[in-house]
Amino acid sequence: MKRLIVVSLVLLLAFSVFAQGAKEETKAVSSAATKDNPTVITCVIKDVSDYLEMLDKMEVLLAEDGIYVDFQPVEIQEGSYADAVSLMLQSGNIPDLIYFQGGDYQFGVTQGILEDLRPYIQSSKNLKNTLGAHSLARLENYPYLLWNSTPGNKVPLVRQDWFDQMDTADSLVADPTPENYLAFMRELKAKFTSKTVFTCQGATDGLYELDMVFGQAFGDSQSWVKDKDGKYIYKNVSDNELKKLEFYAQLYKEGLFDNEYLTKKYSAKEQAFYTGEAGIVVGTQNTVVPKYENKMIAANNENATLHVLPPAKGPDGVQALKPVAIDKETRGWAISKYSKNKQLVFDILDWLAGGKGALLDQYGFEGVHYEITADGKLNVLDNSWWPRFHESLSGYDVGMEIIGQVPLGAKPIMAKATEMANASLILDNSFAIPDELSTEWDAATLVYKEFAADFVAGKKTSADWKAFVAEWNAMGGKAVTDYANKILK
Repeated sequence: MKRLIVVSLVLLLAFSVFAQGAKEETKAVSSAATKDNPTVITCVIKDVSDYLEMLDKMEVLLAEDGIYVDFQPVEIQEGSYADAVSLMLQSGNIPDLIYFQGGDYQFGVTQGILEDLRPYIQSSKNLKNTLGAHSLARLENYPYLLWNSTPGNKVPLVRQDWFDQMDTADSLVADPTPENYLAFMRELKAKFTSKTVFTCQGATDGLYELDMVFGQAFGDSQSWVKDKDGKYIYKNVSDNELKKLEFYAQLYKEGLFDNEYLTKKYSAKEQAFYTGEAGIVVGTQNTVVPKYENKMIAANNENATLHVLPPAKGPDGVQALKPVAIDKETRGWAISKYSKNKQLVFDILDWLAGGKGALLDQYGFEGVHYEITADGKLNVLDNSWWPRFHESLSGYDVGMEIIGQVPLGAKPIMAKATEMANASLILDNSFAIPDELSTEWDAATLVYKEFAADFVAGKKTSADWKAFVAEWNAMGGKAVTDYANKILK
């Protein structure tokens, strides 16, 4: 799904002057637009077929507000979306509005063809009020790519009816130490699961999903931590990492962690959870969590709702999910620096974050997905709609009582997952790796993933730790660590 993120920050006066100039330029371009002669807005969107009806409806509703536009999606080559967009932009065909899913760095930083959106956001009506701290930090570090969403952290989930029958449940909630988690997982396997407890997909991300729950408990406070000399080192080569991997190896040995995690596909991971082969899965704290609950109920019974488990707590009392990266968005929307309609394009994005624009983006088409009753209530007729531009509008209130079908975002499990994620939110100190160090970083990352997989599976031990750290540094880790100590404060 594609969504739009936009952020509000305190900006320099120079940026404000720039934004005002862009606004005046756009007024000159769009002022002559009429119903019969609308302003053409070119755009490139992944899976554009999901957007065509939405764009048509936007044209109608914007015209009611006196804004006449004609959205014209640009065709791109088949194959990898990121590569296709790159080829299009390299050819000189640069649409007004661009959705990126990878490959944006060279155009935002190296080539400089993407607009800095911070000045526009500062003067926006709606968008500046809809963003979380993670979005603000990401835009400060990389102001070209916008994705208005929740932090995207993943929360651990277990069947509620199973949780209610667990003797160790109360102890886990009261004090979720790794030891209490271990006891809970052992009981869960003994009483309910047919194969394992924690299931995840790790072919690309390795132990990422397990880290989401347990990383903080072993001192993974941020990506870059200080050693005894006050110098930054990467968390994956810290002493805390070794302790964490030893814990994971214990889970693996006891069959509490899916021994097939490296080859597990996403669909197989889900299926193991629904069928009871596994007892715990992590779900992204957006509409993924309520979708998991819907599928669990469909596969079992109406009592098979889900319970959100807490992240593990460390000896220092810190209890949080994996730190949220703030270096940049990994996907999202950008506006061409060369567009003649920059302010107009942004104003449309702002329109989608409030009033009738937000109602459209969040709830769909009136008469199809919802209706307004005679007494002024929003009756949801079809809850299959998902926002096309803004995944999450923080603080958005539709201004009506919502009845009828329950949208995914209004399910109780969604609120519980969001509450858990927000209560344990920590911003990371990660940063975008510069192009000249990207090859070294990729090599060092691969060294870690291979060592961690071997360690968890019992093929490596603590006796191999020093050799691993030396190899990690030699393969590029030291170069990036030196860079980190120059830019981190």
